[in-house]
Amino acid sequence: MLPLALIVVAVVTVVFTLWPVLTGTTRRFETSHMDTPTGRLEQRKNIVLRNITDLDFEFAMGKMAEGDHTSMRDALKRQAGSILEQLEVLKQGDAVATARPANRPAHASNDATTGPSAAFCVHCGQKLPTVARFCSGCGEKVVS
Repeated sequence: MLPLALIVVAVVTVVFTLWPVLTGTTRRFETSHMDTPTGRLEQRKNIVLRNITDLDFEFAMGKMAEGDHTSMRDALKRQAGSILEQLEVLKQGDAVATARPANRPAHASNDATTGPSAAFCVHCGQKLPTVARFCSGCGEKVVS
């Protein structure tokens, strides 16, 4: 009885392991919009805008001084502006990559539409120094 049980377990294990190969189907993992650099920046933008709304509400309720409110609101606005700039660079990078002919490499682009890409990585949105050749955030080559 024991050898029969071992054989059944072995057969079930082999069939379970080889099922994708036998049926020709593979399970594909789906990624959400939030798994992309643009999605992460959109999420950060929404959080910062929500923080500004909360800050304004707290000030209206009298929970903070005007000077504190002004300085914190200005800092959040600068952060939101930076995120919006990064989103714009990513969107321009996507538009340039879509418009570029297939036989022309990315580094051969010298038109005016790629100018802002020197400030932020078009792959991950990381801010770049002007002399960077590779992104410190994702390691990709900087598109110039």
